[in-house]
Amino acid sequence: MGATYASRVKRGAAYLDARIGRNWEKRIDPTTLDLQDGCECILAQVSESHRYLDGLNELGIKDLEDRDGAPKARIYLGFSETGKGKISIGEAFKRLTNAWLRLLAARAAARYLEHIKNGGK
Repeated sequence: MGATYASRVKRGAAYLDARIGRNWEKRIDPTTLDLQDGCECILAQVSESHRYLDGLNELGIKDLEDRDGAPKARIYLGFSETGKGKISIGEAFKRLTNAWLRLLAARAAARYLEHIKNGGK
């Protein structure tokens, strides 16, 4: 069984944190986030051009393919789906998008609590 959506997204967020810092989250519009849309996915929204493939290049994500021809890095980091499995590719992307939305909401809540803890500063 492959990695869960949440674990893949957590790895992807850590990768973005390391590559471009925690401010990447401010570039994401959760109302338009759609991992199946090459102009509204995480990588598109953090790239200068707002395009998925440019985001891959800007962040240095190089895909080596596994034996089945599935791109490893994009899948491993929760930026894409393979279309393999028991659910449709559309449903897989929907679940992946929801995992990113949950991560973004959790991080926003943690930042807010830290802000309150620090007396609103």
